[in-house]
Amino acid sequence: ISALSSLITIYGDPAVAVPKLKEALGKFISQDRLIRLDTLFSNLAKAGFGSMLNLDFSVVSDTDYYNGIVFRGFIKKIPLRVLSGGQYDRLLEKMGKKTKAIGFAVYLDLLSDLSSNEKRFDVDAILLYDEAVSEETVADCVEKMVSEGKHVVAQKRIPEKLRYFESYQITESGVKLLERNA
Repeated sequence: ISALSSLITIYGDPAVAVPKLKEALGKFISQDRLIRLDTLFSNLAKAGFGSMLNLDFSVVSDTDYYNGIVFRGFIKKIPLRVLSGGQYDRLLEKMGKKTKAIGFAVYLDLLSDLSSNEKRFDVDAILLYDEAVSEETVADCVEKMVSEGKHVVAQKRIPEKLRYFESYQITESGVKLLERNA
């Protein structure tokens, strides 16, 4: 259980995160899978995407047909994912196909808003908190959203003229979306 729970702490640059994964779960995962993961990130880095990648085991999909890797893509100045996908071999097996499959969707409506979002909002998200929330929790929430490509501010109350795309409430137990200004 401790090895599994350590997964949620493994995040960031694949060059740093993959060795941590090997250390934490190396005896539970086949070496072939670890090598394939290492190769995937190595090939993406060689293709020039290395600085744009993060390994994050907290990313999950609400679509239950994914059975392997899931991924999300972000673009600066768009506070939501613009690409989402993953591996779905089992879905094809249910359709009588014995093959591997990976697919994704690109949310073009979000891309069309790229230039208008820049003018409409001062920040992508405002994170609201009160005295009951520790500074460490606030910092962790800010860091997570910044790593997703969002421009965020954390405040105890909403400044009078601040234009924001989303507002969130931070509590010690988590973050809750309050409002989205579309």
